[in-house]
Amino acid sequence: MRADRSVRPATVADASEIGRIQLQAMKAELAAGLENPSPALLASLPEEQFVQTWRTSIQSPPDGRHLVLTALDGARVVGFAAIAPAEDLSQATALPSGPAPLQEGPAQGQIVALEVGAKERQRGHGSRLLAACADIFKRTGARRVQVWISAGDSARIKFYSEAGFAPAGLRRKLAVGGQSLIQHVWYTDIDS
Repeated sequence: MRADRSVRPATVADASEIGRIQLQAMKAELAAGLENPSPALLASLPEEQFVQTWRTSIQSPPDGRHLVLTALDGARVVGFAAIAPAEDLSQATALPSGPAPLQEGPAQGQIVALEVGAKERQRGHGSRLLAACADIFKRTGARRVQVWISAGDSARIKFYSEAGFAPAGLRRKLAVGGQSLIQHVWYTDIDS
């Protein structure tokens, strides 16, 4: 591991690169999760809106439980993660395969986003971001953590599965460009 690869809290100056990375990741997620993502839909995603959303999230989070982290390679932002209190899953649909573990004990924390630039993957940045998120969750008392993963996003499924996450038996449908994007909630328990 190189000593100049690290994770730190995001600053407002990071918002442009975070927005660019999220836009790139969103296009890949929609391509993997929608049956026929139109080129027009993918081209219509507004980078400046992503940048402004992240600028606001970094500058004015709702409270101290909402945090954005950046992965750095030297001084370059190469990835980011956002964490928050766990979202209510009461509107999620249970899969017919059996009981949903999160109905037995809800998560306290949620990974809202964890993205690494496409050219920066396989260098440990995602793992460092995930470890930093886990450290923060431990410090704040969150022992169960959840994340939404789009059906068909095999790279993300592999990443979280290898990190100890498992499907929770719940899903949701998001309307995107006249199609449905199916997402499943995955979870893990964090040791103290």
